[in-house]
Amino acid sequence: MDKHTSSHVAIGGAVAAGVVGAIYILSAPRRSTKKPKPLHVPYDPPPTPLAFKIISWLPRRVRYQLGVKAGKPTPPSDAADVLGPEHAASVYETTELVPDKLWRVRFFSVAQRDMLDAFKNLFGDDFLDPAAIDRAPAHLRELIAKDQECVQRMLGMSEKELFEAGHLHSQNMLVARLAGGGLLLYNPARMHEPMVTWLKKIGGSKGVEWIVSGSSSHTNQVPQAAEAFPSAKILCARAANDKCVAVGMRHADFVYTDAQGLRAAQEELAAEGVAIHHVVGDNFTQGMVLLVHKHLLEVDLLYSNGERFISSDKADWEKPCVEGDEHRSFWRLFFYASIRKSPNGNLPTYRFFGMDPTNTFASALLLDPPLPDGSSCTDMALSLRELLKMDFDKVEMVHSERKGSIPAEEFRDAINKSWRWLDGKSLLDS
Repeated sequence: MDKHTSSHVAIGGAVAAGVVGAIYILSAPRRSTKKPKPLHVPYDPPPTPLAFKIISWLPRRVRYQLGVKAGKPTPPSDAADVLGPEHAASVYETTELVPDKLWRVRFFSVAQRDMLDAFKNLFGDDFLDPAAIDRAPAHLRELIAKDQECVQRMLGMSEKELFEAGHLHSQNMLVARLAGGGLLLYNPARMHEPMVTWLKKIGGSKGVEWIVSGSSSHTNQVPQAAEAFPSAKILCARAANDKCVAVGMRHADFVYTDAQGLRAAQEELAAEGVAIHHVVGDNFTQGMVLLVHKHLLEVDLLYSNGERFISSDKADWEKPCVEGDEHRSFWRLFFYASIRKSPNGNLPTYRFFGMDPTNTFASALLLDPPLPDGSSCTDMALSLRELLKMDFDKVEMVHSERKGSIPAEEFRDAINKSWRWLDGKSLLDS
């Protein structure tokens, strides 16, 4: 099924769901007549597709189940899938950050072309919009124009062609040694045989004891990790748990979006030298950071340092798109097509309307919608202030492509610049 057919089927399915959902609407409790509070920050909302409007009239429980099914974990293809299992070891790039205590495993997958459609249709961010070029500084505009040509070519490529052209996306799994000697995986990677073997080797008799997903949007590899290490405890958000269970994973041992589950996990991990902090109010990703060996492990909270993606080294940010290494074109266009057109130029546009209770996408399609009274913003601001008080020296981002760690002060400054709009006040101690 090609992308055009699949989108038509999706819309048709939404209409069908709307008809079926009418039965539920008749028996559902009456909605509150109190109007939700609009976001206090002005932004340019993307168009609302008809399918979104139809889905918004379904009962909350029906919308949630549809969202869980639509977001079920699906690992993207990598070298082992495209070239064969004998290439599985090439998927990973491992760096020891703290001797025998903390490792970063960077794992690579083939870029997903449908992300371009998703950004355009869901968020109103068109990577091929000429306006993206105009938002770049003068010395980069020719480079951004070539990036658009590069991404345009990407649309007609097969997975193997994408792989050969270097259209690869990466994430980081952070592997931490616990006080008792076992291992904790933060944002698990694909569990090909070479990775499972390595983890068992460094884990010794204790092995992998914890599997942690720090974002409700990061679930693709969690079920594989749970299957590879059946005795490991699983910690994740409720939405992440429900999506993973939908594909057969056992239920998480701890759900950190539940106050009782968070406290229980905090108590057990504290004995292992680990602190965790759930960013309350972050309804879009339910971010949870983890502090171990003076390193803060983070996912989906930070995007920009004001000049570029904070996940990119400055020397790499302006490297041109060349055959065999074309992945930067996607991220630069993300920066200038989305982040630079947002109200503060530091976060993607969807991070703003995702906090707006009056936005149809946020209120009807997110598994964790913003609170109707607008208090998600103030809750998140307070929670981020507590996060920034944590005692860490370095930061490891799941989406970082940097060669080294991010210094704590750079991270704190960037978080403050990105999120202080939540309540209009500095997130840093005065």
